[in-house]
Amino acid sequence: MYRAGLAAWWDSPIFGYGISQRFMAAQPYLPPEFIGQFSHLHNTFITHAVAGGVIGLMLVFALFVTPFATNRAVQFEGAAFNRDRRYLAWLIFLSLVGIGMSGVVLNHDVSANFLGTLLLAHLITQQGSAGRA
Repeated sequence: MYRAGLAAWWDSPIFGYGISQRFMAAQPYLPPEFIGQFSHLHNTFITHAVAGGVIGLMLVFALFVTPFATNRAVQFEGAAFNRDRRYLAWLIFLSLVGIGMSGVVLNHDVSANFLGTLLLAHLITQQGSAGRA
């Protein structure tokens, strides 16, 4: 699955094939017993690279760094609070990278999962801002 995904990505590396065609693009590189029998390429990064190419992959990484961006956008007093926010940002980032490398995505619907993760990351990193503002 990894080799098939990478081979498909290599054929269209900049823009990819689009979400609706990502599995069709990988099928020519798979053994016959896998054709029509998979719902993802067992690695979120490869799946997004096939769907959106380098452009799409950069958007995925933009979602991953959202906790860091929200930390920089909102400044509060107190070193302990800022340290906790940085720790949480790293925890979210490393969790997302681990999830992406393992291919573990909820319901195998990559787009909905990352949009939900973006919302969750934003809400978690903003936790406590109402009381401190």
